[in-house]
This record gives sequence, structure tokens and C-alpha cells, in this order.
Amino acid sequence: MKERCKMKILFVCKNNRFRSRVAESYFNSVNENKKVFADSAGIIVGAPLTKYQSNVARKAGLRIDGRPRGLSSKLILSRDLIVIVADNVPSSIFKDRSYSVNVVKWGIKDVYVKDEKKILKTIEEIKSKVRSLVKKLEKKER
Repeated sequence: MKERCKMKILFVCKNNRFRSRVAESYFNSVNENKKVFADSAGIIVGAPLTKYQSNVARKAGLRIDGRPRGLSSKLILSRDLIVIVADNVPSSIFKDRSYSVNVVKWGIKDVYVKDEKKILKTIEEIKSKVRSLVKKLEKKER
């Protein structure tokens, strides 16, 4: 029998184009607790990643597939933890009384330039935050 998900995490950025999807991809690759599930969304549905961004992410060991998706009340209500990866998404979006979800804000800036070093630096910043989150979740499990 398949184990039920114990915790559902949603990584959020403005367009669900890069930052939140990097966090989702990396989290799902390093998290060993199969009772914890993570996905991502954006407050606006952005354009798909460019081939350049996708290749840089691949160099960093990440695979980002699929198309960006938007945030919905149903999605928010079905999650236990919202991680706002972005610096340009207000946490007030999640303050609605009908949402009983924990919200954490990382405040990572978007990368708009075609600069591999800056993109890799942003990816590493996100990976570091994800590693810290995974460690916190592991401590809670014990």
C-alpha cells in the first residue's frame, strides 16, 4: 500500500518560471522522506524557460520540465507549507483567514540577464535554502 503524503510544500515565485521550479526540482532530488511532497506555482503564469536557462540549470544538476503553472486557492488550501522563493511576491497573498498554511519567505531576486555566473549564483542560493529546509524537516521527523 502506498504511503500517504504527510506534508505538502509549495514553492512560489512570480511566474513559476525559474526560482520556484529550481527549488522544487532540487528539493525533490535531495529530500529522502517520501512522505514529503513538493511542487511549485507562480502568482502569474510565466513563459516557459528559455533553452539557455534550461541548459544552465542542467549544468547545475537540475532538470526543469513542464510548463509554468499558476497559483489557485485550491492549491494553497491543499498545502501545509508555502515557501515564497521570490523577493517580488508579497506574503500578504497568503494572509486570507481561510488559509491555515504556514508561510516562509526567502526573498531571492530574479535573474533577468543572460549571465551564466549570475544564474548559477541564484541556483546555489536556492539550493542552500532548500538544504536548510530539508534539515529542519528531518529534525522534526525525529
